[in-house]
Amino acid sequence: MRTWVKGLIVFVVISSILIGCGKVENSTGEQPKEEPKPSYSGEIVKEAAIENGENGSIVVLYTLKNDSGVEVQYEISSGLTVDYIVFDEHGEMISQLSREVMSTMAIQTLTLKQGEVFEEAFSIGGLPDGKYTIQLFLTSAQQEELVEKEFSISNSMYQRMTGKLIEMNGDVVTVEIGEEPVPFQLTDLAKDQLMTMEEDGFIEFIYVETEYEEKTIERIIFIEYRTHVHLDKSVLEVEQELGKVVEQIKANPNVLEGLKPFEIFTLYMYVLAGEDFETLYHFYLPDSMDIPVEEYVKQNRDGNVEAHRSFMRQFNEVRDFTVITKDQQGRVEFSLEGEQTDLAFQLRMQENTWYVMPTPLQ
Repeated sequence: MRTWVKGLIVFVVISSILIGCGKVENSTGEQPKEEPKPSYSGEIVKEAAIENGENGSIVVLYTLKNDSGVEVQYEISSGLTVDYIVFDEHGEMISQLSREVMSTMAIQTLTLKQGEVFEEAFSIGGLPDGKYTIQLFLTSAQQEELVEKEFSISNSMYQRMTGKLIEMNGDVVTVEIGEEPVPFQLTDLAKDQLMTMEEDGFIEFIYVETEYEEKTIERIIFIEYRTHVHLDKSVLEVEQELGKVVEQIKANPNVLEGLKPFEIFTLYMYVLAGEDFETLYHFYLPDSMDIPVEEYVKQNRDGNVEAHRSFMRQFNEVRDFTVITKDQQGRVEFSLEGEQTDLAFQLRMQENTWYVMPTPLQ
């Protein structure tokens, strides 16, 4: 009996000591501290800071910060990691880095760890007074992480001009401004841009005039060619060799590569006259049509057939056309007999091939 009582007393004492020890260790009432969790926005933060310089120049700092919480990688398709395009207030492209510098075609990978920052700075000059927009982006296949920023230039020494190129002689060209021939020196960039140009084309360019009245073309904005085409017969009477393209296009869309804008126009109108809408579908700029070929064919067959055929009868009588090409854009202008307004057939070049725009006649 005493042995049992002694055992009970020992158990109670030991339990009290253990409980007491527990109370002493937590006497402050504080809970164990947890490690702070990392804080991030879950996205790639991209920015472009622009600082105006003197005489029509800017410095642009393009920045990417990986705040996604994970490591990210970009597959870069050239020696240039970042490209930029400068547009004027009317959307005309003024400058693109990748068109003005040489770069390798080597594939490289840009890796950004969580919290890592990538920066690249650019100095852009030769801009006349005006409002501009710059787009900067990685040179990956999808032109990822695009940033768009507006800026203005004032008090620039550069000016913008349009004229007809009438003579080229080494580093000097003569441009007809109004009716006056004006000589211009060329920078290396402008000389490269004019390398493959024929005389009698229209150019828009940026130039600077020195205190000694010497004029130097800094860069060419665009080159426009105008060619008049007169036919003795209907444009719908297609030559046999050109007609073979129609037979091949459905099986091999690449057959259009290398054809000139007027040849594409001729074939399109020839196929349109024959109401072969399935073949016609293959003339359009890739990925520009928002409906499949079956729906396109159905819509055209269910449309106003008589109005279409009436237009084609009028078009069959047209003999004069003007072909205009400017950079990657082209159009063929003509007028129907008795009509006051010219019609323009719109084309665009992609990967060395001229294609028809979704709504070509305007």
